[in-house]
Amino acid sequence: MTQELSFSDTIPRLKSVKTVQHILFDFDKPVLRPESYIYLDSLVEYMKWQNQIIIEIGNHGDSRGSESYCVRLTQSRAQAMSKYLISKGISPKRVVPTGYGETKLLIPDSSIDVMKDAEEIEKAHQLNRRTTYKIIALDYVSKPVDEE
Repeated sequence: MTQELSFSDTIPRLKSVKTVQHILFDFDKPVLRPESYIYLDSLVEYMKWQNQIIIEIGNHGDSRGSESYCVRLTQSRAQAMSKYLISKGISPKRVVPTGYGETKLLIPDSSIDVMKDAEEIEKAHQLNRRTTYKIIALDYVSKPVDEE
């Protein structure tokens, strides 16, 4: 039996970064795979419930390919996630898409270079390719109080 993971299982605190491996893209493209929708839909529900949060959606790449290409791809992927959230009713002001390219590798190339097993190398690159969420602000909009 598989357990579905939702955004509420990985709720970040203000400024803390949470990594999510459940956001999937077609190879070499900024196209969200349908398996990602369940997770993103739960993020939409959470953001509607917690309507004061502003989040950064970060997308990270591995170190294969040129740096400029990786930055463009990760930015496009972060924007694809942002567009999905906006299409579900989240204000564009509450979502900041950020493509990090290969600037924040979890496993540095120096560690990957000494790995001998091709499967281990691929897993390391896969860990570097990830999506992160961070609550970057709490937008407390002051609402006028009815005068009595």
